[in-house]
Amino acid sequence: MILAYEFRFVSISGDFLKILYKVCENVKHSVKVADNTLTLYVDENEEILASFSDTLSASLPHSIYLKGTNVYVANDMPQNQEIKFQITNENHITPSMINAYKNGKILANEFGKISDLKYQNNIVNDKNFTTILSSMLDDFYKNNFVDFGDFKVSKFNQDVTFDYIVPTNLKALPKVFIADENAQIALVSYEKPILNLKTTALFRTQNQNAQKFYKVRAAWDLLIYAFCDELYKNDINFISISGKKCNELIKLGTNYLVGAVKILSQKHLLLEFDKQTNKIEFVDKANSVELLFLPKFSSLNEIYTQILKLENGEIFLKNYSQNSNLIDAEISSLPSFYTLLGVTGIVLGLDNNLHKAFEKLLTNAADYSVKKGVSIECVIDENVFNVVKFIKSVMSFSLAGAGVHNISFGCVQSLAYFFAQYVYEKSNDLKFSDVVLAGELFKYEAFASQFYMHLKPNHDVCFRDFNII
Repeated sequence: MILAYEFRFVSISGDFLKILYKVCENVKHSVKVADNTLTLYVDENEEILASFSDTLSASLPHSIYLKGTNVYVANDMPQNQEIKFQITNENHITPSMINAYKNGKILANEFGKISDLKYQNNIVNDKNFTTILSSMLDDFYKNNFVDFGDFKVSKFNQDVTFDYIVPTNLKALPKVFIADENAQIALVSYEKPILNLKTTALFRTQNQNAQKFYKVRAAWDLLIYAFCDELYKNDINFISISGKKCNELIKLGTNYLVGAVKILSQKHLLLEFDKQTNKIEFVDKANSVELLFLPKFSSLNEIYTQILKLENGEIFLKNYSQNSNLIDAEISSLPSFYTLLGVTGIVLGLDNNLHKAFEKLLTNAADYSVKKGVSIECVIDENVFNVVKFIKSVMSFSLAGAGVHNISFGCVQSLAYFFAQYVYEKSNDLKFSDVVLAGELFKYEAFASQFYMHLKPNHDVCFRDFNII
């Protein structure tokens, strides 16, 4: 009897393939790949197939690249296909390691690795694992942290700066975070990415200095997993990590964006928004034409001066200054939509620092639960985006009593809607259908989701640096 196990990927994971090959090395099998779908064929009797299916289910981790699976009876056994793949995370924890640990054994993963960590200059192995774990726990209970040299594990404290949080058990996650099923599946995947999760209203009420969002990651290493397991038994639900970097997933509606190399169509419109520059350009094979620009302003006072020149501008500024402070600030950053949103945040009083004001505005936008924000004026004059009218529109809504969350979300939503209209008009003139989104601003959930949602109905949209999972 031949069973076919089908795995459909966004992009085939070399790590997943390595684990799959290891699991099926003791059965007669062949592998075939077509269009990011991998099919494993196993030819054995029914008893062995039943046992193998159980082993496969228990041994294969979830992957953020995996879209779905299927099992069916095949008529014949195809010739095995040689597949070249790249390993990226050979030290990560796998289900077989967890199962062994729960049964009192220290087992290497399918790559032959137990841990890539060093503790007090000792490489972790099966012989010293228990001793090192015990020493780590002693250090933690004594000092509230454990130092690995290149990164530090500490007791979670919202008043202390750190890179991300690790729950000691996923059962503890709802105590602090709002995490849907997709988020929890992503956390336990083999890749162990970081997710930006929102804290619960109850947690923020009970902890005055708590942030609305924290970066969260599940235990990625067997030693960290065992350490967390012991802490959870002692009612410690979260630890924080400082200095240890890894990939972060960006939420896109009910999906996520994951890093990937994209092959772009030869003819497309590129919207690239970085923290220093923008590129709004039409690309046709090797040639590109920049289509839209932003003006340079050296200060907010310079923008206020331009508002005075608008119709009823003097009356508007007089009314505004009677109700709010006309905040001035130097604008040293290059003209970009990052700078524009940062300046907007300063005008709204979110922060006097442009970079912090930008972060707070995007956090407000992500936190806004209503689907529609205020409509900020977005217009262009001779291929130049009118920054002055955008800022005046923001000030008008603030003067009218709109909340900062509403305005923050409205800024992002209005820009997304503006570009959807702009791209649609250009697509008719320049005869393209593909739109490529790129740059640092699309790492922000609110920004990526709004642009994708507004562009998608009329265009084929892809993220240059990400795949949608």
